[in-house]
Amino acid sequence: MKLIQVIVLTCLTCQGNMAGALKPVVTRQPNWPEVISGERITLTCELQGHTGLLVYEWYKDGDFFGDGRELHFQTIDQRDSGAYKCIARDKNERWTESDPYDIFVLEDLPKPKVTVVSQPSLPSGDTVTLRCDIAEGEGWDYMWERQFKLLPDKSKTITVSLPNVTVNYRCYGIRKGAANFRTTVDKVDISGGDLPKAKVTVLSPQPPFHSGDRVSLRCEVAQADSWDYGWEKDGTPVDGQENEHILVTLPGENGRYRCTGKKKSHPKLQFISGYVDIVDNGRGQSHLALGVCSGILILLVLGFVMCFILKQKGCFSRPSKLGQGETNIHQDHSQQDGCHTYESISPTHHSPAGESTPAPKTVYTLLKPEQLTNPEAKKANAIALAQEETAA
Repeated sequence: MKLIQVIVLTCLTCQGNMAGALKPVVTRQPNWPEVISGERITLTCELQGHTGLLVYEWYKDGDFFGDGRELHFQTIDQRDSGAYKCIARDKNERWTESDPYDIFVLEDLPKPKVTVVSQPSLPSGDTVTLRCDIAEGEGWDYMWERQFKLLPDKSKTITVSLPNVTVNYRCYGIRKGAANFRTTVDKVDISGGDLPKAKVTVLSPQPPFHSGDRVSLRCEVAQADSWDYGWEKDGTPVDGQENEHILVTLPGENGRYRCTGKKKSHPKLQFISGYVDIVDNGRGQSHLALGVCSGILILLVLGFVMCFILKQKGCFSRPSKLGQGETNIHQDHSQQDGCHTYESISPTHHSPAGESTPAPKTVYTLLKPEQLTNPEAKKANAIALAQEETAA
């Protein structure tokens, strides 16, 4: 067989090639970069600029393979891999041949790979881009599924919104023009989440704060990255404070502070802290008022207790009036043991008009309790004391 081919080619050479003719060009349909076992393809030999009748022959790896301008493969397989060449001859047996055209037939379908293009740490409601890669990716329709439901988009990349919950996305390829050629599936799970909060940290001094303190605050964000910072005091933005650290001077800048961090590479990604109260002790009026009220309440309770004790002991005053010319006696009389008894004695003074008035001088004496039990003794004792005072 080899000998016959050599003879044929030699004879063709003897008859001469087409002087100045261009080489034929081999084309393939479909012209995807790879050929998959089982596909249907067609090779075509074209000689540009020639109008006459031509005869075409095909050779694979140097062996005669067939004739005709087109070479059809109804179901190509790995055995058809090789270098193909076509020869074009005119009626005068002049010929020209093409460059080799290599075909490599894949036994298995390529596998797709799904990747998340944009940053994985994003908040819910934002968007993320997914890409499906298939080796030698031309010639494929990209099929996307969300939770096993087919999406209308057949592009290599899709942009989707991040949900609050985890969602499954799947991708596979279908050969263009050959729907029965379908790759395996690759998948990825994506999910968003609520924005994490930043944190305001008091560096120095530590509370309680005092008038004149300069309190250093720092805004801390959970993820290490480049951030633009902002500060608020009592819900109002603090102008000129765009750094990670700020100083708060007391008492002039007393208030509630919080901070925000915006990611420079992704401005939508914003972290917000809770509020921190930075207040000096001088503004603790509620605590002062509470202390004053507590003190007053304690004093009132103590007063009530003292009055109750005194009432229980039964000490009281009772004036005693005597007849004209007698001594007026005022006595504190005790009904209980342990309560001292005092008497005030005022000798009677007679005016010229016959009216009796108390003397200006009052004498007090401490009497034993038994002296008060006998009214006659008590009266005699009081008169005697009054007379001694008058004589003096």
